[in-house]
Amino acid sequence: MALRICAWQLGIGLAGSLLWGLHGGVHAAVAGISGGLIAVISTFYFALRAFASGQDAAPERLLGNLLRAEVMKWGVTLALFMVAIVLFRDQFPPVISVYAACLLVYWFALGWTATDTGTRTG
Repeated sequence: MALRICAWQLGIGLAGSLLWGLHGGVHAAVAGISGGLIAVISTFYFALRAFASGQDAAPERLLGNLLRAEVMKWGVTLALFMVAIVLFRDQFPPVISVYAACLLVYWFALGWTATDTGTRTG
């Protein structure tokens, strides 16, 4: 599921970057893809850290991994945004708008989970 979310975020990031590029040129396109990559990198980092113990780990360990991964994801996201602010100070709307569009994937992923679970149980 995490890889599917990352793939969709990357696709949305590329599409948003293309739209910003058509509207504002190459610099806007690069700024847009950086917003998409911030979403993809933070999601992928979270998935790696949260599920590092495997499915058979104790519930307490899984919960601890989830909490630590979420806090670290916020840190990674903040650090990447700080870099983006420095690099794209004059072109920040593409960064934030593409990042926000990529976050919409989480809402669709809720539907994927419900659909996937419903089809397996019969």
